[in-house]
Amino acid sequence: MVTRSPETGRPVSGTLSASYGEKKSSDLAAELSGSSSGIGYYLSGGNLHSDGLLPNNGVNRNSLYAKLAYDLPARGNLTAGISYLESRRGLLEAQDLDMLLTLHQDGNTRRYHSFLTLSYPLRPDLELELTGHDSTFHSQSITWFLDESSSTIVFRRDAILEQRNTGGKARLTWGDSRRNLVTGAEYLHSSLTESYNSTLGPGYLGRDRDSLSLYANGTYTLGKLTILPGIRYDKTGLDENTTNYTIGATYRLGGATLLRSYWGTGYGMPNAYQKSVPARVRTFQAGIESEAVPYLWLKGTYFYNHIWHFQDYWRDPAVFFTNDFQGFEVEARTVPLAGFSFKGGYTFTEAREKSSGETIKGVPVHLAKLGLSYQEPSLGRDLLLSGRYAWLNMDSWDTDHTMSHRPHYNPIIWDLHLTQKLLPERDHSPELFFNVNNIFNGSHYWDYHFKNSGRWIEGGVRFRF
Repeated sequence: MVTRSPETGRPVSGTLSASYGEKKSSDLAAELSGSSSGIGYYLSGGNLHSDGLLPNNGVNRNSLYAKLAYDLPARGNLTAGISYLESRRGLLEAQDLDMLLTLHQDGNTRRYHSFLTLSYPLRPDLELELTGHDSTFHSQSITWFLDESSSTIVFRRDAILEQRNTGGKARLTWGDSRRNLVTGAEYLHSSLTESYNSTLGPGYLGRDRDSLSLYANGTYTLGKLTILPGIRYDKTGLDENTTNYTIGATYRLGGATLLRSYWGTGYGMPNAYQKSVPARVRTFQAGIESEAVPYLWLKGTYFYNHIWHFQDYWRDPAVFFTNDFQGFEVEARTVPLAGFSFKGGYTFTEAREKSSGETIKGVPVHLAKLGLSYQEPSLGRDLLLSGRYAWLNMDSWDTDHTMSHRPHYNPIIWDLHLTQKLLPERDHSPELFFNVNNIFNGSHYWDYHFKNSGRWIEGGVRFRF
């Protein structure tokens, strides 16, 4: 999703960026935006290419996006957008322990999306918005096993996924930032097919769905307290329809501390392989954020998610599971001091299957991100050292001595990013940037089929005008 709007106040502005790294990795991007006489535009495009930092990990991706906005002569405006993305990449190459078979997988995707939106103010505090949209998605994956001893393909599977979504939305907004009400309706026709041909034979699955949604959300502020209620009814086009509710609240303690909480219900759509029943979720969050401590911003949140009617193909695709996720997260950042600042966050998650009480493997129990930055505006220099860590909670196992599951996730992965303006005194100076990814060449993955790349280096130039 591209949320950028046309640049206002200037007829032409934009950004050009190019980078190059190891294994012929390159990232070329361009943006052009502006507005004049009630017409605004935003255009972007790019190419991402790499021969692959790992075996059969190469990619070639092209993307285009265009948005046009027009202020109607009386009042209101029209906004139209279109995007296209196509990508060809190697997904996987792996060998068994005895080096007899090689697993190889490639993938190709195409995405298209277009929309047209009319925004029309009925009066100063009341606005109507109408949107029509259309999108398609096409994905092809090719998988085969190669017998290294005879150089013959012993198994091959070609799979195609196609999806088409067409729909419209109507929304009515009343009020201001302190007290408002948003009501709306959404309609969607969706068609999804998955087909494949393999050495063992063909297969086909398909699903068409028409859905209709009605919703209302509000904001009511009384002094330091703000309440945010909501209700939504969905005729899902599946075997069950849903009505969901939300209620949120914030309370400001003085000018530096904010309390907040949220409770809500929702649902998730199944894919073509799953039963025609939406997964359901009930969630609760509560937290605090504060700048009461000098030079420091702090945030803490407790969360609990209860999910039922959930199908998990890693465990048993024929069973509906009920899962509980709960935990907390903390974040902190400092104000700059002598050009240095720190930011970091940590999340703890406990995930269990409700009926058995067993821990759900593969859900990260510990997640952490750290960042130390140094900025010197007079020199046009920006330096960032960032680290990330995830304890993936996966066991090592080996059932047939051919495809071993060996997770590695002990180290923190560190990256270094440096940006330097060539003409620091100018706002639109060309910038050079240089990145060292995975500085210490750490291994961090849950399956040896999907190893992370080691240390690699890239650099480039960016110019804004």
